[in-house]
Amino acid sequence: MWSPGSLPGDLESHPGRPLKDHLMGTWKLAECLSERNRVPIDMEKLKWVCWTHDLGKAHCSFQKYLQGKGTKVRHAEPSAWFTLAVTNDLVCSEGVRRHHSSICNYDESKSYWACDDFKAENVNVSLKEILPSWPFMLSEDKLQELAFELLLGEKNRLEDWLRFRTIYSLFITSDRMDAMRIQKVEKSVIPLWKAKTFSVDTPMAGWRSEVRRLCVEAADNVSLPGIFTLTLPTGSGKTLIGLEMAYKWAKKMNLSNIIYALPFISIVEQNAQVASEVFGKDNVQEDHSLAYVKEDEKKQGKQEKNEEEEEDLTPERRMQSFFRYWDAPVTVTTLVQLWTSLFSPHANDSMNFHRLSNSVVIMDEPQAIRPQL
Repeated sequence: MWSPGSLPGDLESHPGRPLKDHLMGTWKLAECLSERNRVPIDMEKLKWVCWTHDLGKAHCSFQKYLQGKGTKVRHAEPSAWFTLAVTNDLVCSEGVRRHHSSICNYDESKSYWACDDFKAENVNVSLKEILPSWPFMLSEDKLQELAFELLLGEKNRLEDWLRFRTIYSLFITSDRMDAMRIQKVEKSVIPLWKAKTFSVDTPMAGWRSEVRRLCVEAADNVSLPGIFTLTLPTGSGKTLIGLEMAYKWAKKMNLSNIIYALPFISIVEQNAQVASEVFGKDNVQEDHSLAYVKEDEKKQGKQEKNEEEEEDLTPERRMQSFFRYWDAPVTVTTLVQLWTSLFSPHANDSMNFHRLSNSVVIMDEPQAIRPQL
C-alpha cells in the first residue's frame, strides 16, 4: 500500500516528518486534549481516526509530491476509507474526509458515502485513479448496507452532529499541533482568585458590596451544571461578579476552563484586563481579531530598535496566533468567535469546539444576539 521501494518507516507526512510519527503524535495529543477537557467521546474510535487520518499520504503519488517530483494529490478521501474500514463509523470517516476543507451538508455527505460520486462524470480524476488502487475498498454489499444506514439515520441527526463536531475538533486540533511540532499539552487548571477589596465608605460602594454578596451566595447554592442568568444595572460590577461566580462553579464542579464571550472588541479588551487582575495575566487569553495584530506590532517595534534581538514565538503561541486557539484556562473572546466555534463549517474554525466541554461559558450582553439564533 505504500510507495514502491519504500518501507513504512520511510514514508513522510510532511517534509522531514515520518508519517508514522505524525499519526502517533496526533493520537497522543488528541488523548491529552480529551483528558484535559474531559470530553465525552469514544476514545477507541478517536484513536483510529488519528491513526488513519493521513494514511492516504502513503500513496506513491503523494510521496513523490513531497520530494518535489510531482503534483499534489488528494489524500483525505482515501484516508477516510481506511477510517471506515477500521471503525465502520460514517461519522468518524466523514470527519477524516473533510479534515483539510470544510463540513458539507448532510445530503452531500450522504451522496458521497452512497457512492454516487464514483458514478458521476465530473469526479476529480485523481480520486478516480487513487481510490481503486488501494486494497481496502469495501464490498458493494457493504457499501449498500452503509447507504441504507444513512437513509435510516435521520432520527439520530442531532446526536451525530454533536459527536461529529467533537471528534472533528479534537483530531484537527491535534493534527495541526503535531504539524507545528507541539509535543505535549499542559493540564488546564483554573488559577486562584486574587480577591479584590472594595470600599464600603459610601452608600453606592456599600450597595455594590451587598449586590456582590447576594450574587455569590446564590452561586454557592448551585451544585449542578445548567443555564443561569445574571441581570444587574450598569455600574454594579457585573463583570467582576460574573467572573467570581464562574470561578466558584469551576472549582466546585472541577471544570477546566472559563470562556467569557462579549459582543464588541472594545469591551473584550476591558474585560480581559479585569480578568487578568484577578487571575493573573499569564492565565488569561484575550482573543479577538486585533489582539494578535497588536502583539505582532509590538514585536516589530522591538526588532526595529534592535535588529539583532529577535523574539521567537513558541509553537504553542504560534498555535494561538495562527488559529486563534483557546489554550489558556481563562479566555475572553467575542460572541462571533464563540458562534464560529459552534457552527462554522471550516475545519480550522472548529478547533475550539472541544474547549467548550468541561467549561463555564459566560455570554455577556446576550441581547446583542439576534433572537433567531
